[in-house]
Amino acid sequence: MHLRSQVFEELDRVIKDTPEEYFDQERWPDVYYEVIDPLIGNMRDVSRFAVSALPAVDFLGNQVEITDILAMEAIRVFRPDVFTRLSGIQSILTAVNEYDDPRREGNKAIVDQLMKDLGDEAPLFRNLVRRVFPAAQRYTNNTSYGYDSQQEWRRKHLLAHIDFLSLYFTRTPPPELDAFRAAEEAFPLLGDGKKLDRYFRGLDRGILEDVLGALEAYQRLYTSDMVVAGSVVLLNLIPDIPKRASRGMFDINRPEIAVSRVVLRLLNSIADEDGRESAVTQILPNVTTYSSQLDLIELVGRKKDVGSDVVSEKFAKSIEKDFFGRVQQNPPAKPDKEWNAIRVYLMLAKEVGNAPLREESNKRLIRAVFTSAMSHTRSQSFDSRVAKTTAVLGWEVLLTIFGDEEAIRSAVDKIRVKGQPDEVVDLVDKYLNGWRPEHD
Repeated sequence: MHLRSQVFEELDRVIKDTPEEYFDQERWPDVYYEVIDPLIGNMRDVSRFAVSALPAVDFLGNQVEITDILAMEAIRVFRPDVFTRLSGIQSILTAVNEYDDPRREGNKAIVDQLMKDLGDEAPLFRNLVRRVFPAAQRYTNNTSYGYDSQQEWRRKHLLAHIDFLSLYFTRTPPPELDAFRAAEEAFPLLGDGKKLDRYFRGLDRGILEDVLGALEAYQRLYTSDMVVAGSVVLLNLIPDIPKRASRGMFDINRPEIAVSRVVLRLLNSIADEDGRESAVTQILPNVTTYSSQLDLIELVGRKKDVGSDVVSEKFAKSIEKDFFGRVQQNPPAKPDKEWNAIRVYLMLAKEVGNAPLREESNKRLIRAVFTSAMSHTRSQSFDSRVAKTTAVLGWEVLLTIFGDEEAIRSAVDKIRVKGQPDEVVDLVDKYLNGWRPEHD
């Protein structure tokens, strides 16, 4: 029997119990002939390869693309020195091109040194990069890939994505992979609002933001029948996604941003403007908070630096006018869920030209406005390693919403409970007594 036929027969036994969706038959011929075949010279090699690949496929075959597993197992068995070097440069093999990346030259030097050390076997490494780790081609032949490619690799469970390469080497899923697996289960539910809502609310709330980020891997597969149901569920989920402590000065991730990114991509799966406007018309009445309604209205509109031009200017002005009419006539049904009440009433104040809230407003609404006006700043003096966190208020915005400090004083007195510690009330009092952050 021909040697290659023997290889294929042995591999059929190795992968016979693995899911077909994780075996890419289109990629397999290139990976086999360029990476695996050059390493196998006799029947003993065939047996060694099959025996080695079996436990890896058994453990990872329903999690990682099988073609990639087989390629890496061939390297591990027949070129263990190369395999060891690869384990140390996982981020270099998988990181996509970023503008003005300061690590590029250093990473290229590492790859160049590796190929120099490999000598006559450098072509094998080039083939492995081309077929399994395409992002690293920016160091071998100046070919670059971006974020969309990275998301596709993740969706296909390829070792080209750092989450799956880390899983392959450590046999332990990184935390990001748990979120991706949840997104993988959520994706087919996007068209069924009840099932999707039930699924999300059954997850650990702490990973919801990461799951939403992972859903972006499926954006090319979004269809028009997912838009309304999926958007309603996600927009109504925002109040229940925990806000994380800032992970640094440049951290802009927030629950509403994670939701908006997915909703925008869902809406853009509808090709025509009329279809997108129809979808927004169906979504808005089913969004339960004014905060999320306003977020959607601003997302799809045409305001500079805010909107995404998803709908016509006429339609955007119409839904905005209707929204402010609703807010003026009716207080929110569930003030405690209004995660951005301060912006809702600030934009209303700008629309109507006067202060929309008074001390006689609903207690829960007043608290929601004060709470959403509160944030934290971090500062660090030049002679200290300690970062200081300070609670602050959007004081000028509160003045716009309530009219003056006396109205704010009356409003905060309305929600004050004597003898009960209250961070929000204490901070408002602090401002009323004249305190302002140092940077002001």
